[in-house]
Amino acid sequence: MYFSEVFEIPEKTLSKENVFDISLVSDLPLFIDPFLIFNSKKTVHKQLHRHIVAYLVVPE
Repeated sequence: MYFSEVFEIPEKTLSKENVFDISLVSDLPLFIDPFLIFNSKKTVHKQLHRHIVAYLVVPE
């Protein structure tokens, strides 16, 4: 089961927008949980966490 199937998004639209059609029923290594890297001791992981949060925050 894919995102496009659930929300009835045509494959043509995904291709046009260059969007990855994510599986909703299987775990994918593409997802990075920002909470798992939040407490990392590695500087690069802390930077990644800040970038992920900044990307998700909607400016007011």
